[in-house]
Amino acid sequence: MIQQVTFGSGKDGNVELSGTYVSKNGSFSGTSGSNSGTASTGLSLSVNDLVLLHQSRGSNAGVFEVCQVASYDNTTGAITFTSNLSNTYTDSGNNQAQIYLIKEYSHVKLNANISPSAWDGNVGGILAIACSGEFDYNGFTVVADNLGFRGGAAGSNSDQYGDSGEGTAGASFNNVNNAANGNGGGAGLQALQGGNGGGGGGNNSAGTTGGVQPANSGAGVGGNISGNSQLTNMTFGGGGGTGGRSVSNNGAGGTNGGGIVIIFASSMKNGAISSNSNNGPTSAGNEGTGGTGAGGSILLVSRSMVNMTLSAVAGEPATSPGSGKKGGKGSEGRIVVSCCSSPVNLVSSPTPTKNVGGFSFCGSAVQIL
Repeated sequence: MIQQVTFGSGKDGNVELSGTYVSKNGSFSGTSGSNSGTASTGLSLSVNDLVLLHQSRGSNAGVFEVCQVASYDNTTGAITFTSNLSNTYTDSGNNQAQIYLIKEYSHVKLNANISPSAWDGNVGGILAIACSGEFDYNGFTVVADNLGFRGGAAGSNSDQYGDSGEGTAGASFNNVNNAANGNGGGAGLQALQGGNGGGGGGNNSAGTTGGVQPANSGAGVGGNISGNSQLTNMTFGGGGGTGGRSVSNNGAGGTNGGGIVIIFASSMKNGAISSNSNNGPTSAGNEGTGGTGAGGSILLVSRSMVNMTLSAVAGEPATSPGSGKKGGKGSEGRIVVSCCSSPVNLVSSPTPTKNVGGFSFCGSAVQIL
């Protein structure tokens, strides 16, 4: 594992970006202490490429590391690295891990907003870039809103419970109970008075439990806390749980959580990064509304940072037009900024964890992260 991430070699040159940002991305499995693993075939990775490994869901969700490729077989997916893995990555069923090529630019300029592809239960939801020179956002935004864990969908008409939000524990589950799904919000229960609210997704804190009908205990439980304050463990925002149905109709669905943005650039200026969740949809009448997803995770490392706005917050759950209960709100996400000097004109919600100075890359040597 490369313990710290470099600003990169600049081998991918100057680039101007807009729209959906695409990098080589596939599934991965490997064992701690080994320098080898198995990736998706056809990725065409090269010797010395930097790759991000991330346990996106399941056991040990949120662990990640950056490795340098020593060899890769495009036909079999067999891959080796220049050092041993620090974590075990499992890619089966509820356990989903991915490998992502970190492109190494010399200069980046945005000509419009850019976004990663959405998390699809296997890969996606991550944007990671290294830049040895200036990253000029040019007034535009890196957008990872709603690209993390997916909100619960409305169940079938016979379901007593709706769907939980997808979360660190696994895929959404339908008509089981109102429990949280790792950091995914729980589903609301059907009730004669009107459906109970779905649970909000978790990340920086637990999501809010949905509203509950009198003499009923079926509100969707808010998703659990995930990740940590320094983002040495980072997760998608948990998806919101579905609201409980009424006698006649399904409850409203939950919304998706925010994705993950990782940028290592020698300097960055004049733009924004967002990893938020949407406001929740309303229900048809007496059904419960869904919980909203949690904000995602943003990790920035730079020598200098000027005029940046960062956001990883949750949308507001809707109010039922009838007797259904309101879904729970997702939690804020997590933001970490590591810089040689205090960022200038930094606006951030939530308040970021700031690490200022003391890095070897603040001198003449570039620290490898």
